[in-house]
Amino acid sequence: MKRRCMLSKKKQRRYLARKEQQWLEELAAFSESRDEDALHRLRLGIKKIRALARLSAEVRGQRLARDFRPLKKMFIQAGVIRDTRSEINLLEAHQLLSAEYKEQRVHQILAAADKFTSQVKKYRKKGKKAGRMLLADVHSI
Repeated sequence: MKRRCMLSKKKQRRYLARKEQQWLEELAAFSESRDEDALHRLRLGIKKIRALARLSAEVRGQRLARDFRPLKKMFIQAGVIRDTRSEINLLEAHQLLSAEYKEQRVHQILAAADKFTSQVKKYRKKGKKAGRMLLADVHSI
Protein backbone atom coordinates (compact mmCIF):
# COMPACT_ATOMS: atom_id res chain seq x y z
CA MET A 1 0.00 0.00 0.00
CA LYS A 2 1.37 3.39 -0.98
CA ARG A 3 1.96 5.85 1.85
CA ARG A 4 0.44 9.21 1.32
CA CYS A 5 2.19 12.30 2.60
CA MET A 6 0.41 15.42 3.73
CA LEU A 7 3.23 17.80 2.97
CA SER A 8 5.19 16.82 -0.06
CA LYS A 9 8.78 17.80 -0.58
CA LYS A 10 7.73 20.05 -3.44
CA LYS A 11 5.14 21.95 -1.35
CA GLN A 12 7.61 22.45 1.48
CA ARG A 13 10.30 23.71 -0.88
CA ARG A 14 7.86 26.13 -2.50
CA TYR A 15 6.74 27.39 0.92
CA LEU A 16 10.31 27.83 2.16
CA ALA A 17 11.33 29.66 -1.02
CA ARG A 18 8.35 32.00 -0.69
CA LYS A 19 9.08 32.72 2.99
CA GLU A 20 12.76 33.28 2.22
CA GLN A 21 11.86 35.82 -0.45
CA GLN A 22 9.48 37.51 1.98
CA TRP A 23 12.01 37.92 4.78
CA LEU A 24 14.67 39.13 2.33
CA GLU A 25 12.27 41.84 1.12
CA GLU A 26 11.43 42.84 4.69
CA LEU A 27 15.11 42.94 5.59
CA ALA A 28 15.75 45.33 2.70
CA ALA A 29 12.72 47.43 3.65
CA PHE A 30 13.90 47.79 7.24
CA SER A 31 17.45 48.65 6.25
CA GLU A 32 16.19 51.40 3.95
CA SER A 33 13.40 52.95 6.02
CA ARG A 34 13.78 51.57 9.56
CA ASP A 35 10.10 50.64 9.33
CA GLU A 36 9.17 48.68 12.44
CA ASP A 37 6.32 46.92 10.63
CA ALA A 38 8.89 45.52 8.21
CA LEU A 39 10.89 44.29 11.20
CA HIS A 40 7.75 42.65 12.58
CA ARG A 41 7.03 40.93 9.26
CA LEU A 42 10.68 39.84 9.06
CA ARG A 43 10.42 38.15 12.45
CA LEU A 44 7.10 36.52 11.51
CA GLY A 45 8.61 35.07 8.34
CA ILE A 46 11.51 33.62 10.28
CA LYS A 47 9.13 32.16 12.89
CA LYS A 48 7.19 30.40 10.15
CA ILE A 49 10.36 28.94 8.65
CA ARG A 50 11.45 27.76 12.09
CA ALA A 51 8.04 26.16 12.71
CA LEU A 52 8.23 24.15 9.50
CA ALA A 53 11.82 23.12 10.26
CA ARG A 54 10.80 21.96 13.74
CA LEU A 55 7.80 20.05 12.39
CA SER A 56 9.97 18.31 9.85
CA ALA A 57 12.60 17.44 12.46
CA GLU A 58 9.99 16.06 14.88
CA VAL A 59 8.35 13.89 12.23
CA ARG A 60 11.71 12.45 11.20
CA GLY A 61 12.75 11.99 14.83
CA GLN A 62 15.82 14.17 14.53
CA ARG A 63 17.00 17.32 16.21
CA LEU A 64 16.55 20.67 14.51
CA ALA A 65 19.37 21.09 12.05
CA ARG A 66 22.12 23.63 12.44
CA ASP A 67 20.88 25.08 9.18
CA PHE A 68 18.63 27.47 11.09
CA ARG A 69 21.33 29.13 13.25
CA PRO A 70 22.07 32.15 11.02
CA LEU A 71 18.37 33.00 10.90
CA LYS A 72 18.11 32.61 14.66
CA LYS A 73 20.85 35.17 15.28
CA MET A 74 19.14 37.67 13.01
CA PHE A 75 15.80 36.95 14.71
CA ILE A 76 17.28 37.67 18.14
CA GLN A 77 18.93 40.93 17.00
CA ALA A 78 15.65 42.12 15.46
CA GLY A 79 13.87 41.14 18.69
CA VAL A 80 16.00 43.53 20.73
CA ILE A 81 14.75 46.44 18.64
CA ARG A 82 11.16 45.27 18.60
CA ASP A 83 10.96 44.46 22.32
CA THR A 84 12.35 47.83 23.34
CA ARG A 85 9.85 49.65 21.11
CA SER A 86 7.00 47.56 22.54
CA GLU A 87 8.13 48.38 26.07
CA ILE A 88 8.07 52.11 25.30
CA ASN A 89 4.61 51.87 23.75
CA LEU A 90 3.24 49.92 26.72
CA LEU A 91 4.66 52.34 29.29
CA GLU A 92 3.38 55.32 27.34
CA ALA A 93 -0.10 53.82 27.16
CA HIS A 94 -0.21 53.58 30.96
CA GLN A 95 1.51 56.95 31.55
CA LEU A 96 4.39 55.27 33.38
CA LEU A 97 7.19 56.55 31.17
CA SER A 98 9.51 59.31 32.34
CA ALA A 99 11.17 61.56 29.78
CA GLU A 100 14.67 60.44 30.79
CA TYR A 101 13.82 56.75 30.58
CA LYS A 102 12.14 57.21 27.20
CA GLU A 103 15.18 59.07 25.87
CA GLN A 104 17.47 56.31 27.13
CA ARG A 105 15.38 53.55 25.54
CA VAL A 106 15.00 55.42 22.23
CA HIS A 107 18.78 55.80 22.16
CA GLN A 108 19.09 52.03 22.70
CA ILE A 109 16.66 51.38 19.84
CA LEU A 110 18.62 53.64 17.51
CA ALA A 111 21.91 52.00 18.47
CA ALA A 112 20.47 48.50 18.00
CA ALA A 113 18.91 49.51 14.66
CA ASP A 114 22.25 50.96 13.51
CA LYS A 115 24.02 47.75 14.46
CA PHE A 116 21.34 45.67 12.74
CA THR A 117 21.42 47.67 9.50
CA SER A 118 25.20 47.61 9.42
CA GLN A 119 25.02 43.81 9.33
CA VAL A 120 22.23 43.51 6.74
CA LYS A 121 24.63 42.34 4.03
CA LYS A 122 25.98 39.61 6.34
CA TYR A 123 22.44 38.60 7.35
CA ARG A 124 21.40 38.30 3.70
CA LYS A 125 24.42 36.16 2.86
CA LYS A 126 24.10 33.84 5.85
CA GLY A 127 20.32 33.72 5.54
CA LYS A 128 20.50 32.68 1.90
CA LYS A 129 22.97 29.96 2.84
CA ALA A 130 20.66 28.78 5.61
CA GLY A 131 17.79 28.76 3.12
CA ARG A 132 19.74 26.58 0.69
CA MET A 133 20.65 24.19 3.49
CA LEU A 134 17.05 24.01 4.72
CA LEU A 135 15.80 23.36 1.17
CA ALA A 136 18.30 20.55 0.76
CA ASP A 137 17.19 18.99 4.06
CA VAL A 138 13.45 18.85 3.25
CA HIS A 139 11.67 15.47 3.38
CA SER A 140 8.04 14.54 2.79
CA ILE A 141 5.88 14.55 5.88
